[in-house]
Amino acid sequence: MNLNASSWKNEKGFKRVLSHFTNQTYFLIDSRTKRENADFNINPFANDGLLGLDQNFKNSLFFNRGLQKFSMVYSYLDFRKKTIFSFGDQDVSQKTHQLQLIDKLGSFWLLHAEAG
Repeated sequence: MNLNASSWKNEKGFKRVLSHFTNQTYFLIDSRTKRENADFNINPFANDGLLGLDQNFKNSLFFNRGLQKFSMVYSYLDFRKKTIFSFGDQDVSQKTHQLQLIDKLGSFWLLHAEAG
């Protein structure tokens, strides 16, 4: 899902401030469940008979997206993977916060800094 308010660049006030921001959200679930008889469950959030799960959530908030004159990106990532083996379960999850800054210094130099 993308929220882009760049069409408000020529507006005044709060809409003009919002025109500098863009938000992008990504959500993906892939679950594998045990089938019993001819029935199957299409609900990706159900944990009944769960054999495997891949779940990804990423949200990025951009300021001055695509511009080299002071642009910033804040990204949040939440990842989970669950697998059931014959000898036990494996459940891995990770949460990440990242901040990127890009600024053009003069006419030649480009500063790119990351924290996270």
